[in-house]
Amino acid sequence: KRAFYMGPGGTTLPDQSYYMSNDEEMIKHRANERDVIEKLLVNAGVEPLQARKDALNVLALETRTSEFTMKKEDARGATGTRVTREELKKMVPLMPWDDFFAGLRMEDVGIEDGPQIVLHDDNFFKNLDNILCNPNPNMANLNALSATDAAFGSDVALQYTPSVDTPSDGSFDPEDAAALRSNLRYMLVSTFVPVLPEDDFAEVIKPLFSDLYGIKERPERWKKCYHSTEKAMGGHMSQMYVEKFFSDANRESAKAMLEEIRGTFKEDIKKVEWMDDDTRELAKSKLDQMVFEVGYPTEWPEWCQLEALDKKEFANNYIKTEKCKAEKQRKRLHEEVDRREWSYAGSTDVNAYYSQKV
Repeated sequence: KRAFYMGPGGTTLPDQSYYMSNDEEMIKHRANERDVIEKLLVNAGVEPLQARKDALNVLALETRTSEFTMKKEDARGATGTRVTREELKKMVPLMPWDDFFAGLRMEDVGIEDGPQIVLHDDNFFKNLDNILCNPNPNMANLNALSATDAAFGSDVALQYTPSVDTPSDGSFDPEDAAALRSNLRYMLVSTFVPVLPEDDFAEVIKPLFSDLYGIKERPERWKKCYHSTEKAMGGHMSQMYVEKFFSDANRESAKAMLEEIRGTFKEDIKKVEWMDDDTRELAKSKLDQMVFEVGYPTEWPEWCQLEALDKKEFANNYIKTEKCKAEKQRKRLHEEVDRREWSYAGSTDVNAYYSQKV
């Protein structure tokens, strides 16, 4: 069965050190993020004073998230923790989980006979109430500050202070709610940056990518068009590519080569001295059951319908295709696992992967 995975996210900077170090370089990164967020929000129609408060709240909440998030090296080997809806409620009582799943239209997740919940980082969820009750500990009265307050315009708010030094009062108050609303405003705007007017949004966010990743220029327009189309309707593009450029003969030739590799590997297994007979038979059985897919899936899945798209409505087309993809994910949650499911690469990509389902 499939499961509903949950984990921490929503941070802008690459890793925890960018939030939890007071080195001059890291503070500059945080200052750059603050300035970019502020400009994005102003261009989206938020009042300048509120935009600065929102930017500081976002940075604070991302810092709090980073404090309780598993380190990258530990996350690689993490398998997750299965919990029921009731166990999740006890772990994070402040969060209205029934409303959360109803809002996702996934009302049966975590309840009896419904899809299971898997927490990727249960320590984060054990501390989530504390984060929600104290999302911006360094500037608890941020909403009361004015543009003339010294702390408001300085880099004081960018200094990292461990949350243990600013304990939570354990209550969710209007200041905490305001910090979360700041984050929601930013998440909404940043999600739509690729489809909003470039001069007001893509150009504004460019200094952040330049600072963090050395990207000096935005992709050429044709590349943006290609990648946007591929992301929105990759399956349709793959099918068109296969019909024009990938013959059945090429696919069968590649599959024949893979079968030769399988046969050679099976002969090698017979000669391996460290395997006992039972292990050898299990290895051969696993090898026999391995399914090869080359170039494109044996059965094309159902893609989103494109009739409702409009050549002149880029942003609305984006919203429509994202809604369709979300609906497909909801349906998949209640479907049996398909061993032949084509998951990662489009037919236009040069790539290979192994799935444990196979």
